[in-house]
Amino acid sequence: MKNLYKKIIFCTLLFIFSIAIFLTALELALRSGIIKNRLYNRLACEKELTSPRFKILVMGDSFGYIILDFLSRELKPYKAKILNTADSGMGPFEYAAEMKARGIVFKPDIAVLLYYTGNDLTDVQYNTQNKADFKNRAFNFIRPIIYRLYIYHFYMEERNSLFPKLFDYKKFSKNGIDARMVSLAKSGQVNPWLLELSLKDEDYLLENILIQTEDSIRAWDRTKVLLGQIQALCNKLNSEFVIVIFPSTVQVNKSHYAFYRDLKFNIDETMASSDKPQRLLKEFCEEKKILCLDLLPYFKAEPGKELYTENDDHLNEIGNILSARIIKDFLIKNTNLEANR
Repeated sequence: MKNLYKKIIFCTLLFIFSIAIFLTALELALRSGIIKNRLYNRLACEKELTSPRFKILVMGDSFGYIILDFLSRELKPYKAKILNTADSGMGPFEYAAEMKARGIVFKPDIAVLLYYTGNDLTDVQYNTQNKADFKNRAFNFIRPIIYRLYIYHFYMEERNSLFPKLFDYKKFSKNGIDARMVSLAKSGQVNPWLLELSLKDEDYLLENILIQTEDSIRAWDRTKVLLGQIQALCNKLNSEFVIVIFPSTVQVNKSHYAFYRDLKFNIDETMASSDKPQRLLKEFCEEKKILCLDLLPYFKAEPGKELYTENDDHLNEIGNILSARIIKDFLIKNTNLEANR
């Protein structure tokens, strides 16, 4: 029996060792670019961390990921190295984690956080990390370590293809979502996650834009804590912290109201005149002496242009070009970017 136990222990240890060797080899292959991955392309500039050139760190969600090419073009004359950590599905918890994981290594001259009023608040509100239990405290502690692993990002990159989300389109139809929207979601022309979200919280837009409920107010308080953590790290690294506020399309005009109604989201006409998320953020930035750029007045000054993609809440090419130019001008005026030309 003792020999059997020894064999079991030996085989278990051998299995664990083999897995460790495999994961180490995979991590090295990803880091060296032998296995192509998006993170390797995004973080290639980390190989030149000793370079004296100007360095800019970008944090954000899909808005930041999409605008990268446009912003890079605008900043090209300034020889700035841009490390873009923005990605789809991120929120303030992830922004803080990326600053802890990448920011302390990259040591940026400027750390730019692209805050989207359309969902960053509910990203915090819905996040299970708000629970103060041991599991979440432990995860928050090791999260920056996990974010440094290429394996983690590679898994997240390939997750949808490896384990595709199966949406219940019949359920969407049964719950009153417009048939055309369901059909467009099936064909990939509308993000099916928006349909899923409308079933989860039909007040999603109101929570983000009006910020009137106890849950949304608590989420804002938590958001301020996370933004404060990022600022503290920026101060430690002697990095200029800049927050750029991207408005939701429902704040700019009413062109997408019909789209959201078809998805069964509750719509309040006052959202088109609400700037509460911007006011709260600007008050926070003024108190903490953080540079803040609010894009809402710039967008409203373009009444004849549609800046957002049809049947979606992301910026179209016109909106991205406009935003990138305004961000560049703001950085030139308020930081020492111009001196790097």
